[in-house]
Amino acid sequence: MNTPTRLCTTLLMAAFCGASAAAAQTLLGPANPTADSAQFESAGAEWFFGSNVNSWAEATDGGGFIENTGTFDLGATDTADGNADFRSATFSLGAAETVDFSFNFKFLETVATGDAIRVDLRFWSDEGGTDFQGEQNIFIGEAGNGDPNLIDVWQSFSQENIAVPETAAFADIRASVNNFTSWSSGGTQFDNFAVVPEPRTYALLGGILAFGAVLIRRRMARH
Repeated sequence: MNTPTRLCTTLLMAAFCGASAAAAQTLLGPANPTADSAQFESAGAEWFFGSNVNSWAEATDGGGFIENTGTFDLGATDTADGNADFRSATFSLGAAETVDFSFNFKFLETVATGDAIRVDLRFWSDEGGTDFQGEQNIFIGEAGNGDPNLIDVWQSFSQENIAVPETAAFADIRASVNNFTSWSSGGTQFDNFAVVPEPRTYALLGGILAFGAVLIRRRMARH
């Protein structure tokens, strides 16, 4: 095998390994992303829940998007009294400058016109979650993302390349009804929350491959 061919093979192997590394992204948070009580001893061990009359927020064991995992349940039947929310404990963002955010959800009843549930990825400078630095707001329902006509069917949401504020070191996730938007459409389930760092490996690979291409051209020109 001549030198240009060996170099090309090496570059292709580097690209493959780099792509594999990018695909195996590290989950930054949240802890207990699937409400799995079997793994975390109690379904709400890493989450906080609040509700009042005509509303509910809880974690249940079983029935999740992923087999043998739990779900986060949120709902209300009255917009005047039914306020409810759940939120995760804060988790470290590490050195991430941008992140991808995803989760699964399922409407259990017919979604009324104009109804939406707000899901927030919130940023904090401190682990205690007292110094607010910003948030990314997502809405699901008739007035947001997802198909409100799909009842009792798991759907998926994902948003990529969310900028992390320079002063933020931690984040949490909050879902709520009737705190910011109207919701009287009964229950909705959530599962499989994930915040992962936006992969930058491909940009690095692009530079490596471009440099390698220059070397190959130079070597071929000498022969």
